[in-house]
Amino acid sequence: MQQTVRCSFCGTENPAGQETCGQCGTPLVVEVPQQPKIKCPNCGSQNLGGQQFCGTCGAKLVAVAQEVVTTPTKEVPPAPTRQVPQAPAQQVAAAPVQQVPAAPVQQVTAAPVQQVPARVVNPVALSQKVEVKPTWGLAWGLWWRMVVLGFLIGGLIYLVFLMVMVLAFNAQLPFGA
Repeated sequence: MQQTVRCSFCGTENPAGQETCGQCGTPLVVEVPQQPKIKCPNCGSQNLGGQQFCGTCGAKLVAVAQEVVTTPTKEVPPAPTRQVPQAPAQQVAAAPVQQVPAAPVQQVTAAPVQQVPARVVNPVALSQKVEVKPTWGLAWGLWWRMVVLGFLIGGLIYLVFLMVMVLAFNAQLPFGA
């Protein structure tokens, strides 16, 4: 058997799961049975009725089972609806129906649609490249750094070469030390 919910405004039975009445549009209020709540004697927090110990402080709740607190349910006010006057049903005598032969149907073909090519828009603004020119100050600074680094590396190589010659071959130093 399918469960139904009765509309509180017009009384229409609606299938369970609908949010509004199918007849008048009023929001349906589904009454959910609330579990009784027990107040903890130690800390005062609310606990569900079937618990034996407080969920907050761990105190025993069985001795306090008589003090049951219920939480009122929130009631949704009915939505304003418009009343549709219902006219009493009248018996109307059916007029005799005449059978008219159907006219032949003409086959109409649609005119061919003229193909217009789409206009191609050139996205200039989005893909415009910005040219960056280096300044001479940066170029000269880089050149001088490379020259100084070259002298340092060259000097280190020369010193290593001299040390190898002196230690390996007992050669005399060229600058007379």
